[in-house]
Amino acid sequence: MKQRHFHRAQRYSLPMSCCFYQGSHATKAHILALALLLAIPVALLASCRPPHPTYASIQSPTPHSLATAETPFLHQPPLPRTPTRPPLTPSPTTPLPDLALPPGQYVAYLDPTDWPLYSFLAADTGSGQVFTILRDVTRAEISPNSQRVLYLSGLTLHLAEVRGEGQARSLASYELPDGVTECDIAWSPDSTEALVNCGDGVELSKALVLEGNALRDLEWREECSGFSWSPDGIRFAASCGEPDEARTHVAVFDSPDAPGRIIPGCTPDLHCTRPRWSPHGNEVVFFRGSGRSGERQPTDGNYSFDPDCKGSASQCTRPLRGPAYLAKYVAWSPAAPLIAFLDDNLLKLQDAHTGEVLLAYPTLNYAETIVWCPHGDSLVLKIGRRLYLLDTTLGRLSVLLEGNDPIPQACVIRSE
Repeated sequence: MKQRHFHRAQRYSLPMSCCFYQGSHATKAHILALALLLAIPVALLASCRPPHPTYASIQSPTPHSLATAETPFLHQPPLPRTPTRPPLTPSPTTPLPDLALPPGQYVAYLDPTDWPLYSFLAADTGSGQVFTILRDVTRAEISPNSQRVLYLSGLTLHLAEVRGEGQARSLASYELPDGVTECDIAWSPDSTEALVNCGDGVELSKALVLEGNALRDLEWREECSGFSWSPDGIRFAASCGEPDEARTHVAVFDSPDAPGRIIPGCTPDLHCTRPRWSPHGNEVVFFRGSGRSGERQPTDGNYSFDPDCKGSASQCTRPLRGPAYLAKYVAWSPAAPLIAFLDDNLLKLQDAHTGEVLLAYPTLNYAETIVWCPHGDSLVLKIGRRLYLLDTTLGRLSVLLEGNDPIPQACVIRSE
């Protein structure tokens, strides 16, 4: 086909000398004819090229049931950034050279690329840049001030300092009994203490408390986990009992060594779990269910308890207002009386006092984890293999990073 076009152009070609002939009326006609004939093969060759690729348009999800007209609309998440990762360390106790962790807000998370071991990473919520803190760990939790980290490696629980230049330096360690495979870790709000419960998920349980840089045993009569500290860091709530038998209760502790006070209304035939202490300190939200009945009962749901109340269940405990009552998981904002929860594949923000839904967003898939950031103006969602950052002020959802099933642990601010 190309050869046929070539011969056609030669057949109607003109002598080049006519192009330079001055004053002839025929010259202009010849030049025009020559230009047209030269344009024919160019157009034919262009028609043989493959067509330009077309891209399907991305439809923006529609916000659902926004409570007021002033609530800002939500935007389609942009394409994810490709995180920049520095080199990993050969050992969890070896300092990380040439690694900077500048001031900013970070999401600390576990990366299961080398599962069953994890790398402990931190992603800058502003730039999306990813920094490595530790590798080859089973569990890790960074303190709220981002200065220290507790992590499990093998059968040893380590306390390490995260330095300003991003290096992790070992401060203390504790040898755990054989069989330990996991640890539940909860730092106090001021980062001076931490509660730890390690075990095998079945029978083995070892309770510890970190005070300063020292770890010591706790002699509890029953297994407790799911810790939630009061905002002043003095008391905490926990789910205690026999989780494998679906018979647990929620208790409030005045100190790690004091006996827990069971929340009224958590009888042996009920399953009370997942306590969440409010940021204003006068309310603990927990889930109360009917245990192993297999069918949801009308009384199953999230309840609010006054930790300073000394009366009966009817005086101290009430169902949580609004649709959050039926949510499987609720998360308090650290800076406002707001509750984030999932309801019918929607992420909702609810006024804790009135029960009014202020914001609703289709998460496109069920979020597995909700983590608030310290100022309460954003939260982190794990949806599939991505971590999303939701700006609760603007109502804007964006992709923070996409990885190998990242597990967010905390959102912290580093000031130095």
